[in-house]
Amino acid sequence: MAGYPLYEPPNKAAEGSLPFRKIEENFSYFMNVRLERLAFFRRWLSDRFGVKAALNGEGILALDKWADRYSGGLVLDGCDESEVFTTYRPDWTDERRGYNVLVDVAIFLGEYLISKRPQLDWTLLRDVNGTCVDEKEEPIGSTLGRPDLGGCVFYHPAGLFQGVYFKAHGSRYRLGNRRRTRAVVSFAWTCRESLHAADHRDPRAPFIFGDYSHGPL
Repeated sequence: MAGYPLYEPPNKAAEGSLPFRKIEENFSYFMNVRLERLAFFRRWLSDRFGVKAALNGEGILALDKWADRYSGGLVLDGCDESEVFTTYRPDWTDERRGYNVLVDVAIFLGEYLISKRPQLDWTLLRDVNGTCVDEKEEPIGSTLGRPDLGGCVFYHPAGLFQGVYFKAHGSRYRLGNRRRTRAVVSFAWTCRESLHAADHRDPRAPFIFGDYSHGPL
């Protein structure tokens, strides 16, 4: 991990806590570096792990399998470690360098979805009222104001940064001192849901959520 490129937006703080001008600066940085980072990430997966992650359904399944096995090592243990991903602090170097990889996984998922549904595009993660201000200020893996996908005819945030973080963390929540529960996040399921939402073109028609386990990629 020593040579993995750092993701260094100009304003290192939870985007939802920043003035909108600084949120836009972070987003502009993301847009400028995303394709270069995507290319590096795919080479890294191939060279280090033998994973051929093409921007297609097989690539999503391969990335899912890789993440199931390795992504838990990208994040730190501890009750405050989610703030590292949310605020970019402390810097993502040394034992925190794995957080840079999480950004690139989110980029991979987003670019895959855009390639499948060109009406989707990168935008800011907003709440249902269209704001990027995180009034609750609760670090949950991603915050309002982080890059996400838009383009659906109804409010449907993909939550890519949050999903990638939860995948790496194993979605483990401590229930008391000894007991844990585990939920598995599937990139394939997330992508199938987003593809289904993007196919919904009539804003007046009801959207039906369902089981996307076996949908096409």
